[in-house]
Amino acid sequence: MDAPSVAWPIARFCRQYLQIEPDLDYPDGSLLRPYDTQEFLYETLFAPAADGQGSELPPAYALRVLKTLVGKIEDSIDDWDQYDVSDKLMTRLAELASSGLAAANTLGHAMQKHRVTYYLAALEGTTTTTTTPPPPTITLAENRSTFAAAGTTGLRTWEASMHLGVYLCRDPALVRGKRVLELGAGTGYVSILCAKYLGAARCVASDGWSEVIDNMPANLRLNGLDTTGAAVTPLMLRWGEEEEAEELAGDGNANENGAVQADVVLGADVTFDAADMPALLSTIRRCVATKEDPVILIAVIERNRATVETFTRLASTDFHVDMTAFPIPKKEEQTGPFYSDTVPIHICRLWPKSRAGLKMERATSDRNP
Repeated sequence: MDAPSVAWPIARFCRQYLQIEPDLDYPDGSLLRPYDTQEFLYETLFAPAADGQGSELPPAYALRVLKTLVGKIEDSIDDWDQYDVSDKLMTRLAELASSGLAAANTLGHAMQKHRVTYYLAALEGTTTTTTTPPPPTITLAENRSTFAAAGTTGLRTWEASMHLGVYLCRDPALVRGKRVLELGAGTGYVSILCAKYLGAARCVASDGWSEVIDNMPANLRLNGLDTTGAAVTPLMLRWGEEEEAEELAGDGNANENGAVQADVVLGADVTFDAADMPALLSTIRRCVATKEDPVILIAVIERNRATVETFTRLASTDFHVDMTAFPIPKKEEQTGPFYSDTVPIHICRLWPKSRAGLKMERATSDRNP
């Protein structure tokens, strides 16, 4: 998407739009009014999908954004002999105005998935201009308007997954060359990141909801990770019921009890219900039972302090608990992915007490010299 000749505020705006962010940082009108910029915005954001595979973003969202953009362009023009609003943008605005809102009000549209693109700025470094080749991205088929409800939480990518992803991007050695198990994988964002960019040897993306598992192969294909290559394996796994994973035992990924064995266990926003915590911790314990020095990272959202304290207390029975300081970047400083900075997200590392000891002390001292 990004092009070398495009000003950074324009490129950042495009990244937000393609992630279907509700609150966009619109560039100054003086940056929007050049003809080449308007052409770039049309081709990148608003042109009808050439492949006809439903990759367009929600019509109501596109209409709202394009209407605002056109207004800013018009307000910035002080010489209509020199500048004008692109005919392509105006035509597309009229098309969306006549059909977009009607489609948005149907039940089918409310449930429709769209291709959401997340830019991984942590893998490209801080920049004030766009880069060549294009920066790394993850594209997922999801509905960003999905609210948390029973069976639907895994159908969109949540803030904790993005934050855990940023953390892993800063230290890829945590997963490079290792077998990774993601618990509560949802859309597969973290597993796809590990397999596509961070060099994981293999990822098992597990979840306890069948609809979530059924949706995952499409997301893998969107990122060139078809399940036939086994880089990422979707797995139905309910916490505390690891015997469901016995089908993996034949290739050395499960122990004699059927529990998936992994060098790295990851989980994002999997601690929101205290009633599920004992089963979650039991699963983690069993899945690293044969590993000498496993990496266990859980991204914990602090919606309320009591939930965090409950998880810490329960986990401390079998694990040493290390809440790593890794604050969310301020929203205005984010360059992709974009997510809320209003609720703290903690990166919690668990060390099995039976094998922690000196390795935990060394890892902690290396991180905090």
